[in-house]
Amino acid sequence: MKELVVPFGTIWLELAREKIDFEVIDVTQQFNQSANAHERISGGVVLVPRILLGRQEGILQLKGDFELKSITGTNDETVVGEWVSHDYYLEMGACSHDECMENFVQGSHGFPAYQFGSSKPQVILFQLSYKKQVEVDLQNPDFSLTNSLEMLSEVLGRRTSIANCLLGGALGDALGYPIEFDNLAAIDEKYGNAGITFGNFVGQPLASDDTQMTLFTASGLLLAGDDKLSNVWQAYQDWLDTQFKTNRSELSHEPVSWLVDQPEMFASREPGRTCLFTIMRNQAGTLKEPINDSKGCGGVMRVAPFGLLTNDSSLTEVARLGAETSALTHGHQMSSLASAFVAVLVRLEMCFVTRLKQNITEALAVVRETFADYEELAAFSELVEQAESLAENSRTDSENLLELGEGWVAEETVAIAIYCALKYQTQPLKAIEVAVNHQGDSDSTGSLAGQIVGLCQTDTNWWPEKFVEELDLSEVIFTMVDRILTK
Repeated sequence: MKELVVPFGTIWLELAREKIDFEVIDVTQQFNQSANAHERISGGVVLVPRILLGRQEGILQLKGDFELKSITGTNDETVVGEWVSHDYYLEMGACSHDECMENFVQGSHGFPAYQFGSSKPQVILFQLSYKKQVEVDLQNPDFSLTNSLEMLSEVLGRRTSIANCLLGGALGDALGYPIEFDNLAAIDEKYGNAGITFGNFVGQPLASDDTQMTLFTASGLLLAGDDKLSNVWQAYQDWLDTQFKTNRSELSHEPVSWLVDQPEMFASREPGRTCLFTIMRNQAGTLKEPINDSKGCGGVMRVAPFGLLTNDSSLTEVARLGAETSALTHGHQMSSLASAFVAVLVRLEMCFVTRLKQNITEALAVVRETFADYEELAAFSELVEQAESLAENSRTDSENLLELGEGWVAEETVAIAIYCALKYQTQPLKAIEVAVNHQGDSDSTGSLAGQIVGLCQTDTNWWPEKFVEELDLSEVIFTMVDRILTK
């Protein structure tokens, strides 16, 4: 939307004097649940600007067609405003990363505005809350902005986590894609003993089918209706067409996903044959009736959105959904177990960002309980625990990765990703670089490691700016982040 109608007028956001699209999150009920009786508000929203992060310049500010009169005078804190409009008392706040606070300036009506101009990825949210004046002592307002700003920070934190997961996965995918089929000797010959890194990468970063299918999974989960698996399967039909067609006008069916409106999505980047052929037959598998005996990593590399978009489900339900979506194309128990584990781990990381080791232990416990009768459960558990143990020894990464496999199959992809994320939790780019530099399925291991270690970060300062700016799907990813946030 480009305008929001509130009881006292219309509100919009402008960037460089042009109205921009934004999403709205209604936090009225959440605010009132956590506020004292005298603090309750008539309405509260968070505005999420649709901005190509790091690629647009100008002043971003809130504007409206209503008359405002300040009751507090000049406020020393540019992130807070208090105003009267008609018969409403209005408060406004804005939130960004701490290090970007110096970029706030005074905008229209004295509301906070934000000066863009750096290529550094930035996250800006605006908060608006209002209450009828008849219920407010204007000299001593009876509700506080504190709760709203705390809630705004929670929304910002969730947005940061979603972005770190999806973009982290795409970073690993794009870094590993050029060497997906290279052995270690070939990698060393091209890039040196350190292997391919974000520093020596040459050319445009391109996301492969791993990121594509992750985005289509998310778009399926965003569709209306309770049948999540059916919606995701329909979204996969859209993805299938992007592998053979050049644009939306050539699609062989009526699409369900907004992703087919994005030209960048029409690219075939070494898609897995199991995914291609199964979706092409339009005959989905299930846990009870496996479609095949494949445990390739094509099932696990796309399930992270089930951890991002299932806040209303129990961990057991998230585990089963992760397994079931993998079973649509991959029938082996290892694929189901690995996918269930990743979905639950992502969900736990969304809630507990900095406790990766504990999250891994809890996710594995959920999988063990949910799939206690699976014959492959013991082997899967053993490999996860082995990855945890190896992350604590002093041997080289190459030696440790050799013990975990090459990532062509689901459980090995998970093991390599866990090892790298655990060992380099505070060095996310290093975690991704280690995850791709082996002679296996580099883009898939890099993608999963990027998702997991990305979720361990509390801000977005770790992104490699030039790489993100040039990544072919970055704009699509940022749009998806906001769609998930406002779901």
